[in-house]
Amino acid sequence: MKEFLREESQHSEAAYLIKFNEMVKLMYDSLEMLIKLDQQLNTLQPVHNGRLRIQWHTYKADELHFTGERYPMFVQWNRNFTLGFWRSKRVPLTRVLKFQHKTRGFMVHADKARELLINMRELILMYRQARKTLAQLRGPSSQWVNTNKNRLQKMQALCVPVHQGKEVPCT
Repeated sequence: MKEFLREESQHSEAAYLIKFNEMVKLMYDSLEMLIKLDQQLNTLQPVHNGRLRIQWHTYKADELHFTGERYPMFVQWNRNFTLGFWRSKRVPLTRVLKFQHKTRGFMVHADKARELLINMRELILMYRQARKTLAQLRGPSSQWVNTNKNRLQKMQALCVPVHQGKEVPCT
């Protein structure tokens, strides 16, 4: 088959490889920007109960991921004064703005912090969409590809054209 469609195959491979690389770059660029905005958010909020930050969590064992991969999630920090340490509580992405404190020490930079939270939420959504698209290539579609490669190999064995009255195997 490659002798007939070699040029088309090369163009297709190049085009899809470019798209794949762009998706990976988008995923990691959004994470890099998220880290920068989280650092900026850290400087805008006082060290009090209610601080919003990004925390990195590991994927569950049954989810597709590579070793050491983590995902970002908003958390709100609260100090337990009797025990003397901080605890984080996960904040739903859809409700992160409702968890933002705007009183006392938070009031000074509340508008800038809100803007950062909106942008950070968009970055997390971008990352999730890019990762979801790439994860589809590792999941059921990879099994589908392997199954159909085997089918093609079986069909290749059936391909025996006749050339000048003699059977010649396909190459």
